[in-house]
Amino acid sequence: MIRKKFKNWLFHPVFFFQLLSSIIKKKFIPIYERRAIDFFKSKDIYKYFVSGHKDEYTFELIDLKNIFELITSRKPKCVLEFGSGFSTICIALALKENEKNGFFGQLYSVDAEKSWLKNTEDKFPPELKKYVTFHYSSCSVSTFNGQLVSHFDNLPNISPNFIYLDGPNPESVRGKIRGLGFNEKNSNFKGDGIHKTDEGNRWDRRTVNADILLYESSAPHDFFILVDRLYVNMNFLSNNLKHKYTLKKDLALGIVTFEKKYQPYP
Repeated sequence: MIRKKFKNWLFHPVFFFQLLSSIIKKKFIPIYERRAIDFFKSKDIYKYFVSGHKDEYTFELIDLKNIFELITSRKPKCVLEFGSGFSTICIALALKENEKNGFFGQLYSVDAEKSWLKNTEDKFPPELKKYVTFHYSSCSVSTFNGQLVSHFDNLPNISPNFIYLDGPNPESVRGKIRGLGFNEKNSNFKGDGIHKTDEGNRWDRRTVNADILLYESSAPHDFFILVDRLYVNMNFLSNNLKHKYTLKKDLALGIVTFEKKYQPYP
């Protein structure tokens, strides 16, 4: 039965094309990286991507270029970001670019770790600070229709056109539901991600952020979601979002987008 399902998946024209194109595209990743560097240098903004904390994730210029181009092409008035970092700087730079062309926008960056919010805020140059509002909130485990999820306990009271999903980190999610959680130290749970710590091995369950569902019911007509390498979260959204969306996947770069289909209201 499993072999039959795999065969049907492999020879499905859409899936097969996605798989083939991703394999080919991965061969050209170094070229895309050089193009991204040239892109940011040509706009004289490469200098803004400077590491602050020694433990922070290194920035992926291909991802940042994709975010920048999406913001400048879609020109959202309100952007919501889950998980602060280099993407926060990139979005602010894109909003500044939009402002030059008469389109004004504001970014709200939500994170469950005050230290990472501060690290990002400390790197912000004065000319970009007006484009972003940093928002701290704790993050807790919860359920949605019988599914284990996480949610931020205090969200910005906004109606975003554009959501960038890159958090929370499993370490930031507090609590358990009937013994299940996302933040398990020294447990016997053999999850997807195994990390060595001073306390021993740590197994992390992949986080599923359900906050987007709360924003969807009152979302604008041009509602757009960008998911960065959170494939389990992408599947959750695909199965639980209520409106109709155009779904695009870039398997090579790990990028998935949801674009709300046109509906006849302002």
